Amino acid sequence: MSLFQTRKPRQFFHSPIYWNSLKEKQKESLNRIAKENSVEDAKENIKGKFLNASVHLNRNHRRKVIEKSFYRGLIFSLVVLAFSLLYFIYFN
Repeated sequence: MSLFQTRKPRQFFHSPIYWNSLKEKQKESLNRIAKENSVEDAKENIKGKFLNASVHLNRNHRRKVIEKSFYRGLIFSLVVLAFSLLYFIYFN
């Protein structure tokens, strides 16, 4: 042994006495399945599928979308009409 070099310490090595390989395989497969079937992926895959599955739901959904756009257009046109009337009343 020299003065400026020290020996490396011995590595720790532990071999398990009781080890169940089936349990470890089950854990690995459960982790893999959990990653494949995560909640976020399921939400993205399901989104919109029920509306397209039945004609009734799809028809109602389209009707609601059309009604929303109609009412938005109606409200916008009424606001523009009101401002134009106020403009002509006060500035003419």
